[in-house]
Amino acid sequence: MAEYGEEAVAEWVSGCEDDDFHRVCGVADWLLSDPSGCLPEPGFTPVAASSIAAVFVHDGHPRKLARSRRRKLPELSREEALKLSFSGSPSSRDLAVKGNFYGVTEEFKSFWQQARRPGRA
Repeated sequence: MAEYGEEAVAEWVSGCEDDDFHRVCGVADWLLSDPSGCLPEPGFTPVAASSIAAVFVHDGHPRKLARSRRRKLPELSREEALKLSFSGSPSSRDLAVKGNFYGVTEEFKSFWQQARRPGRA
């Protein structure tokens, strides 16, 4: 997320509640599966999807990322990388119980469908 200028969201997601983390995962999964043909741009990556999802869950409404292109971040130390790993993430079994695309709202779908229409920024 920091790669896209979303430092505050990156900090939040590293310690968010399990339900919020599940919502981030469900929203990112929806974006990556692209059921409505509304991926934000060609070459869309899992990092972009998880960043967009985290911003949505954190802010409570959809918006574009602060940066449209990823910036290169400095190399992480082993300790920093471990802190950011998914080792402390909630169980994927818990997420499976909540169902596919947990956390996706009609507002979110509509926002990204509108963003993909020709002539939209």
